[in-house]
Amino acid sequence: METIGYGVTALVTKTKSLTVMKQPFPGYEHEIAFERQVYEKLGIHPRIAKYRRAIKHAFEMDYYPHGCIDKARRDMGPEIPYLKWAEQIAEGLVFIHSKGIIHCDLRSPNVLVTDTQDVVLADFASSSMDGVRVSDVSNNTRYRPPSFDELNPQYTIQDDIFAFGSVVYYLVAAEDPYKDRTDEEVIELYSAGSVASKCWHGEYSSAAQVLDDVRQYKLVQKSILAFLLTRFLWLYRQPGLRVVLSITLPSLLPVYLPRNAVSETFTVVFTFKPESVEISIISHRRSMINGPNFSVLHIPYIYTYI
Repeated sequence: METIGYGVTALVTKTKSLTVMKQPFPGYEHEIAFERQVYEKLGIHPRIAKYRRAIKHAFEMDYYPHGCIDKARRDMGPEIPYLKWAEQIAEGLVFIHSKGIIHCDLRSPNVLVTDTQDVVLADFASSSMDGVRVSDVSNNTRYRPPSFDELNPQYTIQDDIFAFGSVVYYLVAAEDPYKDRTDEEVIELYSAGSVASKCWHGEYSSAAQVLDDVRQYKLVQKSILAFLLTRFLWLYRQPGLRVVLSITLPSLLPVYLPRNAVSETFTVVFTFKPESVEISIISHRRSMINGPNFSVLHIPYIYTYI
């Protein structure tokens, strides 16, 4: 079997049937058995990596050839559907929290990309289930609150929410928060709040609130398009006409970047048909102070108004 990855507790290998086996390193059998129990409790869900079966001390899962969002970021560049993925990660958190599970190690390597370019949460070896946690592995400094006590770790859903903020930062900025700083400096910067988000400041009490904010951003985008449509109703009786607009909006995604993302520009095509108007977002660029402009969306979003 081909080795495709490994962590602190286990080796991950690909089987001939295009699934993967997660096999514990010596001394970590208990952690992998616990992770198997977590997957069995979660069951099948569109935002959770698919668990197949237990085999002795190991277990079998679906294989995700596109890898994690780190790899997707490298392969696709800045054109990843960051808003869609942010929403789906939040959906995954809402689901696992409803089952009494805290991930405790939410990082970009633990978010996998499916064949349909959706994302799923994976690697629950470090998680907490119904208040019980067997692993002593703690999350990376960039993905945990500055108040985290490594000597006496106590995990809550706030830890997952904080980590979500860092994952979304990575999706948008293509780098970990404060990647050039030492761990001690990172803790001070998070505490100072000079570039913190709601997740980093603990302003959300649940993953559901995070999900609501992400979805609200999508609704605002769509409502602005509807407003623009009313400005072009006088063209409605000219089928076949196409109008291309460039629209700049304030940055509404609930995450704040050190390079100060201040606006987003959409290129929108209005196509007038006999009975409807089709609106397509064909590109989307984020403008940043003291940093480059880059495309964050290249996959068309299409809305049809009748």
